[in-house]
Amino acid sequence: MFNLELDGVESEKITSALHEIKSRVSSMSLVHQKMYQTSNFKEIKLVDYTEQIIENLGELYGKKQIVHELEISHVHSLSMDEAIPVGLILNEIVSNYFKHGCKDENSRFKLSVSSDNNRIDIIYSDNGPGFIKEIDPTKLSSLGLQLISNLAEQLDGSCNFETENGAVYKISFPLKVKVD
Repeated sequence: MFNLELDGVESEKITSALHEIKSRVSSMSLVHQKMYQTSNFKEIKLVDYTEQIIENLGELYGKKQIVHELEISHVHSLSMDEAIPVGLILNEIVSNYFKHGCKDENSRFKLSVSSDNNRIDIIYSDNGPGFIKEIDPTKLSSLGLQLISNLAEQLDGSCNFETENGAVYKISFPLKVKVD
């Protein structure tokens, strides 16, 4: 349906908005798809889910080669209640990379996920221009950053946005499903 609508739209602003909505819906539907593929309707493996989100966004933004490093220290499983907000967070972060951080063939990002049995920490960094100014999470003007912040809160967690040789996102929240 999104593709049919996109075919008839001439406005670049509307096209961009529809692409963003399409990627968010795709991220949410991917949770269900991954659960049905494994016949496990309670939890989803984070590594497969994350790779699929990155691949889907690469296709959406027309990037065949995505230079990235993915470090997931354990085989993490997320409940559906965790997987949807985490997927939307990852979708927003990687979308921001394609929109703002991916400027040339030297562009790259790193996404690491680590945990103990109680918390999960997601740290993303890229070598793009970073954030224009220091970001106060209580005064966000960007819809995507507001969404990341709100979803982190929904997970009873926190998020920070920093610039260290590029954009850095740090999200932390308590785990409901224990590490395998």
